[in-house]
Amino acid sequence: MLDPFSAQKAADVKHLKSLQKDVHEEFIEAVRERRQGRLTGDEGELFSGAFWSGTQALRLGLIDGIGDLRQTMIDRYGDDVRFRPVSARKSFWRRRLRMQGSDFDPSVDVFDGLGRGLLYAIEEKLTWNRFGL
Repeated sequence: MLDPFSAQKAADVKHLKSLQKDVHEEFIEAVRERRQGRLTGDEGELFSGAFWSGTQALRLGLIDGIGDLRQTMIDRYGDDVRFRPVSARKSFWRRRLRMQGSDFDPSVDVFDGLGRGLLYAIEEKLTWNRFGL
């Protein structure tokens, strides 16, 4: 089943469509339960598989509002909400050699970029080694 190199079988398609229908029905029930009294659109339209803009979804009762994370959290929990930025974790080599910046930064010395490229290659090799490759 789902082998791109084999011919499609009618029984497999029927089975997959049955699974898809079950998942869709569970989705519909979950939305109905969680959006009780707020859905304003026709069920045929709401659960057709179509998608909408934020304004349309608001009109249909699919969402509570439109906004960005920071303002929504402040509106919900007050001005005392504090946000802690999360950044990408530096690799082992970058931490050890105290490397900064980006490979695409034109202000970085050429030899520094070469060193960085070498370290990336070593990191990639070590990553693949974990899988025996």
